Amino acid sequence: CEPPPRFSFAELKPEYRGTDKFTAGSAVEYVCRPGYMKNVRARSVLICGKDDEWKGSDKICIPKLCSYPGEPANGRLLLGERFSFGSTANFTCEPGHRLIGDSQIQCVIKDGVVTWDREIPVCEPIPCLPPPDIANGVHSGAVGGDFSYGASVTYQCNTVRRGEMPFSLIGDASIHCTTVDNLNGVWSKPAPECKVVRCKHPNIDNGRVLSRYRAEYTYRDTVMFDCNLRYTMNGSDISTCTENSLWDPPVPICQRSSCDDPPDVHNAVKKNIAGNLFPVKTLITYECKVGHEFNRGENMWHIECLPDFTWTEVSHSCERVHCPNPDVENGKFVHAWEYKENYEYGDSVQITCNDGYTFKGHDNEVVLRCTANGAWDPEIPECILEPRCPEPVIDHGREVYKSRDDYTRGTQVRITCDSGYILRGQASIECQADKTWAPQLPFCDEVCGPPPEIIRGQHSGLKTEHFPYGSEVTYRCAEGLSLVGESSIYCTSNDGVNLTWSGPAPECK
Repeated sequence: CEPPPRFSFAELKPEYRGTDKFTAGSAVEYVCRPGYMKNVRARSVLICGKDDEWKGSDKICIPKLCSYPGEPANGRLLLGERFSFGSTANFTCEPGHRLIGDSQIQCVIKDGVVTWDREIPVCEPIPCLPPPDIANGVHSGAVGGDFSYGASVTYQCNTVRRGEMPFSLIGDASIHCTTVDNLNGVWSKPAPECKVVRCKHPNIDNGRVLSRYRAEYTYRDTVMFDCNLRYTMNGSDISTCTENSLWDPPVPICQRSSCDDPPDVHNAVKKNIAGNLFPVKTLITYECKVGHEFNRGENMWHIECLPDFTWTEVSHSCERVHCPNPDVENGKFVHAWEYKENYEYGDSVQITCNDGYTFKGHDNEVVLRCTANGAWDPEIPECILEPRCPEPVIDHGREVYKSRDDYTRGTQVRITCDSGYILRGQASIECQADKTWAPQLPFCDEVCGPPPEIIRGQHSGLKTEHFPYGSEVTYRCAEGLSLVGESSIYCTSNDGVNLTWSGPAPECK
């Protein structure tokens, strides 16, 4: 085998040193170097194997241990590996303390003994200089006192005589001792100031201050703002009086954001209105009331809110709708006072036709009304020549009464028949619009004369005036007499033209 390996923790016994070759089966023994001790779990011998390699443990010796070093007051030991020979121990201080000495010690050999190379460090509080004094104010720290890490002081301003403006504490009232490098103490913030702060009453055009009015405000006073109707706030609605006697954020501006209410238009109503704000490009529609219009055939008008917050042109008013003059040829007004040069929605006129004329399809008088669309209702009628019925000529008959001479519509006629004739139909007839008589014309029917008389007897037709064709009368004799001949005779015709009785009267004997 080659010379045995060299270890940092052990060395060959003197008798094995200086030999270059070792035969198989040869053994060498090691002793522990200073700071190490024999490992009871391993042999301190290596043997040259048949493969020319050394056999045995590489952990013949283990490091000796230093004693526990302890922890500094207000500090701590950072635990790591075991406190064995060659290892180090590290220390740190609690917040607010600084480390005096070395933060690291090492386990070494001194005089043949394993021990620490130096003493553990010390942790002392980090000190701050006395807090600064301020003009017109004091702090709570004691004069000449100790101000170490964590100590705090509070400032307050001096009081003033009655009627004078008080001092305002600008900044944080309390500061404390801290550190940024864990060595030197510093105060957490600059000391505050005591100064007189005066902010003037804020004026806002087209707006108002919501808080109670004051002529002057002092530090940290806060006010709220609101804009007038149809103005929008540009900026913050809350502002605070700062140490510079200025408002922060700055006083906002109230900018115009809406047109005024759209103007009223006589006889028109506004449409599409939602709320009372009218931003730019808002469209408002006016619609005329029934029977009114802006211009001929136009009953709607639109206006728009312009970028300068004015409305586009508004029409003056909605005028009543006009109807054409209701001139009727061959007609006239029933009432002369209804005639006008101009007719408007809601007007009405009563019209009739001149004598000899009549309305086509209407009564004798028509009431026309001017409607919302500028037309008459009903439409202006036409006066036409009155229709005439034919003269009611009836054979064996004649007129005994007529209401008019021209047989125009509505003319009433009463008819009677000549002697010896009977009227068949209605005696009174009237001329209709279609030039016919209603009821239809009657006719005169021939009748038989009174039946022949019988002496000492009577017949059944005594109370009858007319005896039309087919009429029958029956005879009878006085008591005690006998009837000789036919008891009944009939109204009949022998030639188909003239009527006569069927026979003579019988006799009573």
